[in-house]
Amino acid sequence: MLLPITLLFVSTFLTGILVLNFPQKKNLVPILLSFSGAYLFTLTILDLLPTLYLKNPSFKEIGYFVLTGFFLQVVLERFSTGVEHGHVHFEDQEKYSDKIPFGIFISLSIHAFLEGVPLLKLDSNNEITIHYGMLAGIITHKIPESFALISILTFIIRRNRTIVLLLIIYSVITPAGMYLEKYLYLSQTQTIPFFTYLMALVCGALIHVSTTILFESGTNHKVMIKKLLAIAGGVMLGILL
Repeated sequence: MLLPITLLFVSTFLTGILVLNFPQKKNLVPILLSFSGAYLFTLTILDLLPTLYLKNPSFKEIGYFVLTGFFLQVVLERFSTGVEHGHVHFEDQEKYSDKIPFGIFISLSIHAFLEGVPLLKLDSNNEITIHYGMLAGIITHKIPESFALISILTFIIRRNRTIVLLLIIYSVITPAGMYLEKYLYLSQTQTIPFFTYLMALVCGALIHVSTTILFESGTNHKVMIKKLLAIAGGVMLGILL
């Protein structure tokens, strides 16, 4: 558990610190978004959902919870302004108001917590192991996510100490989701329905975020070609893993 937690924390925190010190370096963000969106969508469709139905064939409600997760993400993005997929809307914020944007931070934190849930899986011996394929996708997704969050915070808040504190809190939320999943695995005889429904909820949220990223278009032809290549790479890697 230590390695994935360290990777999740470092990727999120380090990205935020880099944005804090070099706010203009954002060329790779659209490419990373496209790659992570395609990769997460592929893993969700080809791995998470089939596994969920295969291990829980009697849970007819799974589809309802996938839909609930999808529309839950719609609601979260109403408050987060789309930070989950790298959107930064400065026009909606008051510059240097020094007011913590709780709507953005809390909704993004809920999304980040859900991202930690599918990072563990059971092997053939029913032992808890790391889902390294999903871990790689979430880490890749956390980079533009953290970039967008810190970009907004630096626009609103002048004190770097406040921004760093919020960044630390945000960086530990996805690992917290992992710990919840581990607890549910260890006590799954009592929590199978809850675990199943939570995973279905996460699948719905991931489908919404990933498809939103994939359907976004740009006007720069060269950037679009790079994004299409990144999408193709994400799909192929997701299939191979």
